[in-house]
Amino acid sequence: MARDYRPSNLDQGFLIPPDIRDWLDNDHVAWLVIEAVAAMDTSAFHRRRPGRRTKTSMAGRAGYDPDQLLALLIYAYAVGERSSRRIEKLCWTDVAFRVLCGNDIPDHTVIARFRAEHDKAFENLFTEVLVLCKANGMGRFGELALDGTKIAANAAKDATRSEQTLRKMARESIDDAYRTDKADTDAIRRGRDDSLPPSLRSGEVRTKTIAAAVEKLEANKAADIDARRAADPNGKDEITTADERVTAAEGKYEQAVTVHRASVDRWQSRVDAGVRPGRKPKSAQDTSRVKYAACRLERARDTALAVRTPKSEGGRGKNYRINLTDPDSALMKTRGGFVQGFNAQLMVSSDYLIVACHASADGTDMQSYVPMVAAAEAVLESVWGADGKKKIGTVLADAGYCSVANLTAEGPHRLIATDSRRHRARTEPENANTDTSEHKSPEVAAMREYLTTEDGHARYIRRGALVEPVNAHLKDRRGLRQFARRGLGAVNAELTLAAAVTNLQRLFTTKNITRGALLA
Repeated sequence: MARDYRPSNLDQGFLIPPDIRDWLDNDHVAWLVIEAVAAMDTSAFHRRRPGRRTKTSMAGRAGYDPDQLLALLIYAYAVGERSSRRIEKLCWTDVAFRVLCGNDIPDHTVIARFRAEHDKAFENLFTEVLVLCKANGMGRFGELALDGTKIAANAAKDATRSEQTLRKMARESIDDAYRTDKADTDAIRRGRDDSLPPSLRSGEVRTKTIAAAVEKLEANKAADIDARRAADPNGKDEITTADERVTAAEGKYEQAVTVHRASVDRWQSRVDAGVRPGRKPKSAQDTSRVKYAACRLERARDTALAVRTPKSEGGRGKNYRINLTDPDSALMKTRGGFVQGFNAQLMVSSDYLIVACHASADGTDMQSYVPMVAAAEAVLESVWGADGKKKIGTVLADAGYCSVANLTAEGPHRLIATDSRRHRARTEPENANTDTSEHKSPEVAAMREYLTTEDGHARYIRRGALVEPVNAHLKDRRGLRQFARRGLGAVNAELTLAAAVTNLQRLFTTKNITRGALLA
């Protein structure tokens, strides 16, 4: 039996001019993003850099509206797209992206340049989103949960090099540069300048990359030593201690040799005076005193060499490594293995708003507690007024932040887990160990004892319920699993943008925002 189908005419033109406002449903999130950008102060994105088209200078093509590019970038991060090339492609193929760019498709270089040029402006965007949240009744700070999560860098682990390998590469690159310069000079002398311009020499770029990596590695070593000295002002690092022991051992050895030389001189003077001299002294290296001092000196020198040699090369020193692709990133341990990335710290409110965020190359969380609390207080004071930081009730943090310094630092009340066995203490309180000798300080012991109580446990378990869902939202399968940009400053700007987008999505879903509500 014959069937009738709807006609499919690919060459059929529009009978009437299309209206872009009819392309999306009225409740589509793209309209909410556009209205949210219109409701915020985006003046930081409108500051033109020198050399661009202005009212007094009409040279060059007119630029894209920053508000339009900002809305496009926010929506892209909301749906898990961070590649500027993929965003450009979606502007051609996806209706929502085409609406957001106003049917005027920007090149991927425009998108990438816009994101790279507004690192500081994204901090202002983060604040403006919180202002919108405050205007819609959000912002409960009776409990703030702090946690760190590892996010991969835009760099491969295979590009990580040890200190020894990096210095060897630096020497080789210098030799290669010398040979290249010599060849260029010889070509010029022969009348044939076949050399490439510096901008096209891959060798020079490689040399600069390696030199920058060596400089960053030295800075990391110095910062690590300074941090250890700051943690223990009266203590000394292993290298300094080893060098002092070598100096002391050298002094003991010289003293032993001097004593032996004096005994030899006395024996010789008796021989010269015709007095019975007695048994001739042994050589210096055969005496027990000198042999013992020489042995101690050798051990001290071996120790000094060992503490300077990384463990990966058979020594006792710390393994310093650097990544050539992104020297600011670090190799960090996660549950799924090691990842080349950054440690992203998030401070989350009781209604799941990110009130502070920061990324670092420190794989541990302990040093981040005080700066993150200070950042959260500053944000609350700027958005919720002079008494904003007084709204903070209790800061909740896991065992990674536990230290005497963090427990005794100024600031709001805090609950910090003392170890990962807190759940056992909840079910078996009679077996909870509160011995101060184990924890080395009464502050840590007191915190552990409180967390074993009904009240302490009930308050602390709120930490996971607050911050873990936000971490999952930020890093879900289409979220921020890997940074698109490189360098610590650029990574922090991208994290701030992602946190602002996450807060904006929380506002849309929690308050059930409809089209037109943000501009009312």
